[in-house]
Amino acid sequence: MREIALNALAVEALRAQRVRQAEERLLAGDAWEGSDFVFTTPEGHAVSPYGLSAGFRLVAEVAGLGDRYTLHSLRHTAATWVLAGGIDLHTVQSLLGHSAASTTLNVYGHVLAGGAVKAVETIDTGLLRGRE
Repeated sequence: MREIALNALAVEALRAQRVRQAEERLLAGDAWEGSDFVFTTPEGHAVSPYGLSAGFRLVAEVAGLGDRYTLHSLRHTAATWVLAGGIDLHTVQSLLGHSAASTTLNVYGHVLAGGAVKAVETIDTGLLRGRE
């Protein structure tokens, strides 16, 4: 387990899920066995990773995405977006829970391929400022 930062959209979605969960708890009555998890079965048990993946596949199918996208592909998309957005490798490593930055680099290094051009442009900008 690890802590990660959440944006306002994620916090809003999790709060809405807690409301739905409270409704499920009332419906379950004495059958509710409860847990501290946000996503649970109707009886309050933790949802298995397989169950989450299966649920995502169902939602993707209903949305017309077919089987092309998986829950894990969302992780890749998020990592790609943050790296392409200029977030440093160590922050992305921490976000993904990789024990070493080399793992993150090996998987997502292609996203950073344009980094050399950006780096020399940054040097140019600094040198030009120094001439002013």
